[in-house]
Amino acid sequence: PASASRCGGVGGDAPGTGALPRFTRVADAIAPAPSDPAHAYRIAIGAGTWRERIRIDRPNLRLSGAGMDKTTLVFTRHAGLAGPNGSPIGTFDTATVTVTAPGFAAEELTIANDYDYVGDSENSGGDGKVGHHGGQAVALALEGSADCSHLRRVRLISHQDTLYAHGERSLFHDCTIEG
Repeated sequence: PASASRCGGVGGDAPGTGALPRFTRVADAIAPAPSDPAHAYRIAIGAGTWRERIRIDRPNLRLSGAGMDKTTLVFTRHAGLAGPNGSPIGTFDTATVTVTAPGFAAEELTIANDYDYVGDSENSGGDGKVGHHGGQAVALALEGSADCSHLRRVRLISHQDTLYAHGERSLFHDCTIEG
Protein backbone atom coordinates (compact mmCIF):
# COMPACT_ATOMS: atom_id res chain seq x y z
CA PRO A 1 0.00 0.00 0.00
CA ALA A 2 1.11 3.51 -0.74
CA SER A 3 2.19 5.61 2.21
CA ALA A 4 2.40 9.07 0.68
CA SER A 5 0.47 10.84 -2.03
CA ARG A 6 1.38 13.55 -4.50
CA CYS A 7 -0.78 15.16 -7.13
CA GLY A 8 -0.83 16.94 -10.48
CA GLY A 9 -3.66 18.43 -12.53
CA VAL A 10 -4.70 18.46 -16.17
CA GLY A 11 -6.92 21.29 -17.38
CA GLY A 12 -7.89 24.59 -15.83
CA ASP A 13 -10.66 23.21 -13.63
CA ALA A 14 -8.96 20.04 -12.38
CA PRO A 15 -10.69 19.37 -9.05
CA GLY A 16 -8.75 19.38 -5.79
CA THR A 17 -5.30 20.32 -7.08
CA GLY A 18 -4.89 23.83 -5.69
CA ALA A 19 -1.41 25.19 -6.43
CA LEU A 20 0.01 21.85 -7.59
CA PRO A 21 1.64 21.39 -11.00
CA ARG A 22 -0.64 21.84 -14.04
CA PHE A 23 -0.28 20.02 -17.34
CA THR A 24 -2.01 20.30 -20.71
CA ARG A 25 -1.82 16.57 -21.50
CA VAL A 26 -2.53 13.54 -19.33
CA ALA A 27 0.62 11.79 -20.58
CA ASP A 28 2.70 14.78 -19.41
CA ALA A 29 1.12 14.58 -15.95
CA ILE A 30 2.10 10.89 -15.68
CA ALA A 31 5.79 11.56 -16.39
CA PRO A 32 6.65 12.96 -12.90
CA ALA A 33 4.80 10.16 -11.07
CA PRO A 34 7.14 8.14 -8.86
CA SER A 35 8.14 4.64 -9.90
CA ASP A 36 8.49 3.69 -6.23
CA PRO A 37 5.40 1.66 -5.23
CA ALA A 38 5.54 3.18 -1.73
CA HIS A 39 4.27 6.48 -3.14
CA ALA A 40 0.85 7.03 -4.67
CA TYR A 41 0.21 9.69 -7.31
CA ARG A 42 -3.13 11.24 -8.21
CA ILE A 43 -3.85 13.11 -11.42
CA ALA A 44 -6.96 15.30 -11.30
CA ILE A 45 -8.33 15.79 -14.81
CA GLY A 46 -10.72 18.65 -15.45
CA ALA A 47 -13.82 18.61 -17.61
CA GLY A 48 -13.14 18.28 -21.31
CA THR A 49 -12.02 15.88 -24.00
CA TRP A 50 -8.39 14.78 -23.94
CA ARG A 51 -7.40 13.22 -27.28
CA GLU A 52 -4.24 11.19 -26.70
CA ARG A 53 -2.93 7.67 -26.16
CA ILE A 54 -1.95 7.10 -22.55
CA ARG A 55 0.41 4.49 -21.12
CA ILE A 56 0.44 4.04 -17.36
CA ASP A 57 3.64 2.33 -16.28
CA ARG A 58 3.89 3.76 -12.75
CA PRO A 59 2.44 1.93 -9.73
CA ASN A 60 -0.36 3.31 -7.57
CA LEU A 61 -1.44 5.97 -10.05
CA ARG A 62 -5.00 7.34 -9.88
CA LEU A 63 -6.81 9.26 -12.62
CA SER A 64 -9.64 11.37 -11.16
CA GLY A 65 -12.01 13.05 -13.59
CA ALA A 66 -14.73 15.67 -13.09
CA GLY A 67 -17.50 13.14 -13.88
CA MET A 68 -18.33 10.35 -16.32
CA ASP A 69 -20.16 12.85 -18.55
CA LYS A 70 -17.59 15.63 -18.16
CA THR A 71 -14.10 14.14 -18.58
CA THR A 72 -13.25 11.98 -21.60
CA LEU A 73 -9.95 10.36 -22.57
CA VAL A 74 -10.25 9.33 -26.23
CA PHE A 75 -8.20 8.25 -29.21
CA THR A 76 -8.88 6.66 -32.61
CA ARG A 77 -6.91 3.52 -33.43
CA HIS A 78 -8.00 0.13 -34.79
CA ALA A 79 -6.45 -3.27 -35.41
CA GLY A 80 -6.49 -2.96 -39.20
CA LEU A 81 -4.40 0.21 -39.18
CA ALA A 82 -1.11 -0.29 -41.01
CA GLY A 83 1.94 -0.27 -38.76
CA PRO A 84 5.48 0.87 -39.65
CA ASN A 85 6.14 -2.35 -41.57
CA GLY A 86 2.90 -2.07 -43.55
CA SER A 87 1.16 -4.92 -41.70
CA PRO A 88 -1.91 -4.33 -39.51
CA ILE A 89 -1.02 -3.30 -35.96
CA GLY A 90 -3.41 -5.82 -34.38
CA THR A 91 -5.80 -5.56 -31.46
CA PHE A 92 -3.25 -5.18 -28.68
CA ASP A 93 -1.79 -1.94 -30.04
CA THR A 94 -5.09 -0.06 -30.25
CA ALA A 95 -5.86 0.93 -26.64
CA THR A 96 -6.54 4.53 -25.71
CA VAL A 97 -5.30 3.77 -22.17
CA THR A 98 -2.86 0.93 -21.49
CA VAL A 99 -1.97 0.03 -17.90
CA THR A 100 1.16 -2.00 -17.19
CA ALA A 101 1.65 -1.29 -13.48
CA PRO A 102 -0.08 -2.45 -10.28
CA GLY A 103 -2.41 -0.34 -8.16
CA PHE A 104 -4.02 1.63 -11.00
CA ALA A 105 -7.25 3.45 -10.17
CA ALA A 106 -9.61 5.61 -12.19
CA GLU A 107 -12.77 7.42 -11.21
CA GLU A 108 -15.39 9.76 -12.63
CA LEU A 109 -14.36 9.72 -16.29
CA THR A 110 -14.90 8.12 -19.69
CA ILE A 111 -12.25 6.22 -21.65
CA ALA A 112 -13.14 5.75 -25.31
CA ASN A 113 -11.75 4.53 -28.60
CA ASP A 114 -13.84 6.33 -31.19
CA TYR A 115 -12.83 4.38 -34.29
CA ASP A 116 -15.91 4.41 -36.53
CA TYR A 117 -16.03 0.80 -37.71
CA VAL A 118 -19.51 1.08 -39.19
CA GLY A 119 -18.71 4.27 -41.11
CA ASP A 120 -15.39 2.88 -42.31
CA SER A 121 -17.07 -0.32 -43.50
CA GLU A 122 -19.83 1.58 -45.34
CA ASN A 123 -17.31 3.81 -47.12
CA SER A 124 -14.80 1.11 -47.99
CA GLY A 125 -16.67 -0.60 -50.82
CA GLY A 126 -15.36 -3.78 -49.20
CA ASP A 127 -16.75 -7.27 -49.21
CA GLY A 128 -19.12 -6.65 -46.29
CA LYS A 129 -17.52 -9.20 -44.00
CA VAL A 130 -17.60 -8.33 -40.32
CA GLY A 131 -14.10 -7.45 -39.14
CA HIS A 132 -12.58 -7.25 -42.61
CA HIS A 133 -10.90 -3.97 -41.71
CA GLY A 134 -9.60 -5.07 -38.31
CA GLY A 135 -12.41 -3.41 -36.39
CA GLN A 136 -11.06 -4.20 -32.93
CA ALA A 137 -10.52 -0.93 -31.08
CA VAL A 138 -9.65 -1.21 -27.38
CA ALA A 139 -10.53 1.62 -25.00
CA LEU A 140 -8.77 0.24 -21.88
CA ALA A 141 -6.10 -2.47 -21.72
CA LEU A 142 -5.08 -3.84 -18.33
CA GLU A 143 -1.91 -5.79 -19.13
CA GLY A 144 -0.58 -8.77 -17.15
CA SER A 145 1.29 -6.70 -14.54
CA ALA A 146 -1.71 -4.42 -13.86
CA ASP A 147 -2.69 -6.12 -10.59
CA CYS A 148 -5.29 -4.62 -8.24
CA SER A 149 -6.83 -2.16 -10.69
CA HIS A 150 -9.89 -0.34 -9.36
CA LEU A 151 -12.32 1.60 -11.53
CA ARG A 152 -15.21 3.53 -9.99
CA ARG A 153 -17.81 5.37 -12.05
CA VAL A 154 -15.87 4.93 -15.28
CA ARG A 155 -17.48 4.55 -18.70
CA LEU A 156 -15.60 2.50 -21.30
CA ILE A 157 -16.76 2.98 -24.90
CA SER A 158 -15.70 1.46 -28.22
CA HIS A 159 -17.13 -0.62 -31.05
CA GLN A 160 -15.45 -3.97 -30.46
CA ASP A 161 -13.07 -5.34 -27.78
CA THR A 162 -13.68 -2.29 -25.58
CA LEU A 163 -11.96 -3.77 -22.51
CA TYR A 164 -8.89 -5.99 -22.51
CA ALA A 165 -8.65 -7.19 -18.89
CA HIS A 166 -5.54 -9.35 -18.88
CA GLY A 167 -4.23 -8.01 -15.54
CA GLU A 168 -4.37 -10.05 -12.36
CA ARG A 169 -7.22 -8.67 -10.21
CA SER A 170 -9.55 -5.84 -11.25
CA LEU A 171 -12.58 -4.29 -9.57
CA PHE A 172 -15.18 -2.36 -11.56
CA HIS A 173 -17.64 -0.47 -9.35
CA ASP A 174 -20.62 1.39 -10.85
CA CYS A 175 -19.04 1.32 -14.33
CA THR A 176 -20.46 1.09 -17.84
CA ILE A 177 -18.81 -0.91 -20.63
CA GLU A 178 -20.19 -0.38 -24.13
CA GLY A 179 -19.14 -2.12 -27.34
